[in-house]
Amino acid sequence: MIKQEIKFFILIGLLTVGVDFLTYSLLLFFFEEFVDLSKGIGFICGTIFSYFSNKSLTFSHVKYRSGSFNRHIFLYIFSMTLNILTNRFVIDFLSEFEYKLIIAFLIATSISTILNFIGLKFFVFREST
Repeated sequence: MIKQEIKFFILIGLLTVGVDFLTYSLLLFFFEEFVDLSKGIGFICGTIFSYFSNKSLTFSHVKYRSGSFNRHIFLYIFSMTLNILTNRFVIDFLSEFEYKLIIAFLIATSISTILNFIGLKFFVFREST
């Protein structure tokens, strides 16, 4: 069962990044002076897409406790914060390295992806007893 969950989670993760990027790009096309707001709205749209997609596809077999949306928001705020801090730490650590931005992005994304899967499985969509 966990292999299927991981496959759906990765697919939904890729689509979530697409929703975030598409929303961000469209908003910038119309309102290019609102970069931070556009990025925030893109992230929120991706987060909402992620919640409903993971709920209906990845963890649809689970009868989970109520309050999953609130737990999802909490998880993603925590994950985003960890992602940003990890990214900054790696950039600072590899300050003289040419590919520091790519490496930092990959490490931060990998850590938050693993955290999100574990958090969704055992915290957000935890089975009801």
